[in-house]
Amino acid sequence: MNLKAVAERAGVSLATASRVISRSDYPVREELRERVLAAAAELDYVPNAQARGLLQGNPMTVGVLVPYLGPLVNTFLEHLHKLLDPYGYLLTTITTGTDVEQTIRGVTTLQGHRTGTVIFADGGAPMSTGNERLHQRVRSMVDSGHNVILVAEETQLGLPLVRISYTRIGKMVGEWLVANGHTEVGLIAVGTGVVATNAQSKGFEKATEGITVHRLGATSPTREAGRELAAQLLDEHPDITAIVGELDALAIGAVQVARERGIDVPNDLSIIGAYDCGGADDYDLTTVHVPQDDIARFALRAAKMVVEKRLPQDGVAAEVDLTWVDRGTTAPANRKTAKKRASAAKK
Repeated sequence: MNLKAVAERAGVSLATASRVISRSDYPVREELRERVLAAAAELDYVPNAQARGLLQGNPMTVGVLVPYLGPLVNTFLEHLHKLLDPYGYLLTTITTGTDVEQTIRGVTTLQGHRTGTVIFADGGAPMSTGNERLHQRVRSMVDSGHNVILVAEETQLGLPLVRISYTRIGKMVGEWLVANGHTEVGLIAVGTGVVATNAQSKGFEKATEGITVHRLGATSPTREAGRELAAQLLDEHPDITAIVGELDALAIGAVQVARERGIDVPNDLSIIGAYDCGGADDYDLTTVHVPQDDIARFALRAAKMVVEKRLPQDGVAAEVDLTWVDRGTTAPANRKTAKKRASAAKK
């Protein structure tokens, strides 16, 4: 069944049927639109998106490389899907595990499928490794006409950039701890070498110079990992007055453990996350809000700016705003309670 048959069944021109089926912005009367859609349903007509993409020079596909799937990445992908779906775009997601070889394979796969726009999101491309094979693969993709957008703190290879200051996220958390008298804290970080979290850790370390930070590395960004490591921190360092999770899921795991142990959060122990997603609000978690809906919009806007040759000279298409969200898991340091907890642990 072809588009001509749909047009004849609906009693409209081929051009009108094409505009409706392709979801074109060209205005079509609602009555005609409904007739075309009804005819397509009756005839079980499904348009060939690949063929249409070849004819229009727009593959109608967006590929995203991410380090792993989880609450943070899933929220970003959900917003991206909502933006793309009304226009009939296909969204393809590839996880890299922050591994260079896996990233190269992902880039090659997307290039082989002629994916129109490729977004390296949240450390999905470990570009800072300086791996020449990876850089060459990305340059090849750009040279062959693919629209490649980087979501990161700094650009690599001159790629259009949606800037997130991960360093600033870590700095905001560290500055709050210092300002509120926390001098002995625990940090649960993602120990996988993700570009984003490396910068975040550096910002945190710089802001907390002079105070004691007990750091543990998580092999996965999950609540379960947060629970395990928070328990270890409290067992080994019972005098800490705060625990920081580099991601909300890690911090939520810490909240769960503290409550199970009868520790008063926040009066006896402050807990802080980052990114404000994956249940942070449900746990009343203090965190840094990083708007995933804005990141999705900015990434697609950056791709459009490249096509329309409107990208600023510095390559920065947009900068993501960060907001401190003060909820119910933080308070000034309570050293007296921490000392009592440490004394009880010794006994």
